[in-house]
Amino acid sequence: MTKCYQISFSKDGGAGKSAGAIDRLINSIPQIDSKHINVIEGDLRKFRVKLIIIQFYALIDKYIIQKNHKNTLFSIYRFKYRTQKTNMIKSVSHSSLFFHWNAGCIEYKDLNEIVSNSNSITFVLHDAETFTGGCHFPNNCTQFVLNCSGCPQVHKIFQRKVSKNFQLKLKEISQIKNLNVVSPSKWLLAMAKESKILENANFHHIPNPIDLKIDDFNQINDSNFKEERISAIKRVGFIAADILEKRKGFKLLIETMDEVTKKFEDIELIVIGGISRFKKINRKYIVYKNYIESRPELVKEVSAIDLLIMPSYEDNFPNIILEVSSLGIPVLARKIGGISEIIEHGSNGFLFEQDEFFKEELIEVLQRKDLKEIGLRAKDNIEKNYSNESIAKIWTNFFSQNKN
Repeated sequence: MTKCYQISFSKDGGAGKSAGAIDRLINSIPQIDSKHINVIEGDLRKFRVKLIIIQFYALIDKYIIQKNHKNTLFSIYRFKYRTQKTNMIKSVSHSSLFFHWNAGCIEYKDLNEIVSNSNSITFVLHDAETFTGGCHFPNNCTQFVLNCSGCPQVHKIFQRKVSKNFQLKLKEISQIKNLNVVSPSKWLLAMAKESKILENANFHHIPNPIDLKIDDFNQINDSNFKEERISAIKRVGFIAADILEKRKGFKLLIETMDEVTKKFEDIELIVIGGISRFKKINRKYIVYKNYIESRPELVKEVSAIDLLIMPSYEDNFPNIILEVSSLGIPVLARKIGGISEIIEHGSNGFLFEQDEFFKEELIEVLQRKDLKEIGLRAKDNIEKNYSNESIAKIWTNFFSQNKN
């Protein structure tokens, strides 16, 4: 029996939810016993008072280290926070450890102690932080290949700190024997292979799974929802944990919708995510919804939209695309990262590449009459390629190759 621990910062967020899904899937494989550990137990938003220290460090990274605090996440100081759970991770022995979102789970200077108590180590990548000096998405920078010198995302005074952080990771991670690196997207895996930090690792491409049997997103499939979907789009949706995170492209969406709604006056934009009421961009066509953790409630909101829009500038393998597509709802997204690995333009969804083409593509999609067929092909794609049954075969092969 192989004992595994899926370790994530919390049960929420993309990494936490993926860790939970992988944990449930792996437990279905014979002779594999997996347990999901959260560094922060419970719902992160309900325990803010207990997270003052880590929030303080995160604010330093966001508002002091970075040049543009609305840009993507950056982690230099946030992983200095210690918890009893982190110490418990160190005490786990004779097990295979799978780390999801290292920035919230590991102090790299303690990595050797963690490795010495485990049978094997696997980094499951959800962004690029593991193999960079601190950025979670490089934003077209390639300095992570060698040393992260002269980081363009931070103020000049902190560039040396970023380079030192890169060297720390290089020193500690390069000592791990038979390190496995798993990425749900080929895009992120290709970047990881270029980094000097992971040059000795074994690489695996394993997409995130979606459980179509028990997943709350699939409950709506028992109704006549998709059969009753009208061909004309009335409600489009945008979903992000942090709506104003620059890489999510919300500003571009608003600018484009301002123009599009002049032609399609009855279109509504449903925005689901976290945003201060003082920072909301108010438009007649926008309906704001708070970020929803409850999956049944999210199902209710998502199932009412006719098209999901994702104009993100950088992303890895968004779970929300799998979840929405499993409902038969088409997605319009930028052709980047793992997104273009899920969506085939014009067949099971829609893609655009540059900002200047977004408006044109959105208008074209809004005018299409075959959205129901597109949505059904999207659902079929998820069932064939991303169901638990499909992904379990890949994980079974992974464990066969990595027997303790």
